[in-house]
Amino acid sequence: MTPPQWKAIDRSFSAAAALDPSQRHAYLEKACRNHTTLRQEVESLLEEHDRTGPFLGVYSSVGDKKLGPYKVFGRIGEGGMGVVYKAFDTSLNRVVAIKVLPPWLMGDPSWRQSLLEEAQSASALNHPNIVTVHAIA
Repeated sequence: MTPPQWKAIDRSFSAAAALDPSQRHAYLEKACRNHTTLRQEVESLLEEHDRTGPFLGVYSSVGDKKLGPYKVFGRIGEGGMGVVYKAFDTSLNRVVAIKVLPPWLMGDPSWRQSLLEEAQSASALNHPNIVTVHAIA
């Protein structure tokens, strides 16, 4: 999935999720006309959203969401490897940064492996100008 495709999915999902469930079908008929793949992705996200509740959206304005023991405040940057959020580790009482892969790369094992290798490399170093890695999941 490309970044523009993900943005279209994210935009349609956000709009549909804000609607009453009874209004979603009509919205998706109009918004996803002639875009079967877009509609399938949005419907899949809506099913998960309805089943588990709101989730952390990589391109959302996050704001006071929980991700495990972390209270996520908002996005602070992004690059080729991922998106970085400022968060508070409630178990250790400290501010941390959380790096995640963009959604279009999360399902790709080679990108997940690259992120793991980046974390392992950084954790092998000890310098004030290099981030300390505390966990990877």
